[in-house]
Amino acid sequence: KLSRPLERPAFLGGGKTQLMTLDVALAGRAAVLRSRWQERRHSDGALVAGLVVADLLAIITATLIAAFGRHNLTFFPHAAEDLDDLLTPIAALLVLAWMFGLVVAGSSAVRRIGAGTSEYRSIIVASSITAGMLGALGYLTQYPLSRGFFLLLFSIGIPALLSGRALARRTLQSLRRRGMFTIQTLVAGSVEHVDDVAA
Repeated sequence: KLSRPLERPAFLGGGKTQLMTLDVALAGRAAVLRSRWQERRHSDGALVAGLVVADLLAIITATLIAAFGRHNLTFFPHAAEDLDDLLTPIAALLVLAWMFGLVVAGSSAVRRIGAGTSEYRSIIVASSITAGMLGALGYLTQYPLSRGFFLLLFSIGIPALLSGRALARRTLQSLRRRGMFTIQTLVAGSVEHVDDVAA
């Protein structure tokens, strides 16, 4: 007869507890990753929304300055008394068409914001295409909009957009130095290479 009860094999000891601990750890890690992803999406959305608002304000300001300049600058050969009547029906179309061109060109894409020249290049390309399309549309429809206003609009608007993005980039870099709008990145290589990238 056996003098003691059968013992549980050693390799089975604590197995259920270990599995429960692993599940809890994985669930905790998933929650952390989900929280970081949501924070990243929220920060990216706030960043893009801020840039869109800044672009919109720049275009509206350029439109108002161009209209004022066409009325008051003396180097234009003819006065534009009917500019207000001609501009009022299409002002919203001009602004929306320009904004649409910027969005299609990807000027507010998160991957382009804050570094490199692609952000500025997309603004110049989108603005040039928008100017060409609006000019062609005006010619085809024979809409008598002042050429002086059209020239002033894009001569003022493009530098205004670029200046706004440069200011936004400096602001973003300042916020990133404070730990905001940061992106976790894995850099592989030698110590010197990693230091160069981090700098």
